[in-house]
Amino acid sequence: MESASLQELLDALKSPDPARKEMAISEIGNREDPALLPPLFEILDDPSDRIRWRTLQSIGKLGASGTDDRVLVLLKDPSSRVRGEAARVVGLAGRKELAPALAPLLEEQDLQVRCRAIEALGEIGDPGEGLSERMVAFLQDSDSRIRMHSALALGKCRHAPACSPLMDSLRDPSHNVRGLSAWALGNLGDERAIEALIDALDDEGESVRLYAYQALDAFGPKALPGLESAREGKDRSVRAVVDRLIEDISSEDGEED
Repeated sequence: MESASLQELLDALKSPDPARKEMAISEIGNREDPALLPPLFEILDDPSDRIRWRTLQSIGKLGASGTDDRVLVLLKDPSSRVRGEAARVVGLAGRKELAPALAPLLEEQDLQVRCRAIEALGEIGDPGEGLSERMVAFLQDSDSRIRMHSALALGKCRHAPACSPLMDSLRDPSHNVRGLSAWALGNLGDERAIEALIDALDDEGESVRLYAYQALDAFGPKALPGLESAREGKDRSVRAVVDRLIEDISSEDGEED
């Protein structure tokens, strides 16, 4: 329906043919015009969970700052994929006052919904102390995907009390969790993490080493003393990485001057 007129798309939203309606929903989302949000909100009560899910996807594409009660209602939808997509849209809205509505989803049995809710809280940026502390607790969850999403969300939130728990997560069994914990520590900017990030330059996971490098680079000159003192204790390959990082930071510092 790429060549369809706007009116044809709006008419298709009322079609009894689910396939035609779904194509119209997707095409409206692709047009990236926030003015098209109202007709999408109007069909969020469609009896088909697939239509509700697709509609939420398009609402997210169009910009969800206007998220209203009809989206919040879908956080309790019978369909898990609808609940998860509704959580994502709420997160994209970036409104702190909506964060408490996501709290019940953190207790979901459905893993994907829980991940979406944690991700949404990270997008909100400052969901409040209670919810931030719950994400810190999730760094100890038995599922690595929950731990991974929590590390990412805490980094986005820049939740300062998460520094020590994230440093502990640099020893997580999952390289994905270790890598995102390194990224989060770079985003937090707490100098207490520098030594632990230097140790992570020797991690067996390539992505972890890369995230640790980027995090230390983000600290700039503050990381130089630790890097200088650590280079002698590293083997040749790691020492080469440390030397390159020192050079990168030093050159960036010179450019700023």
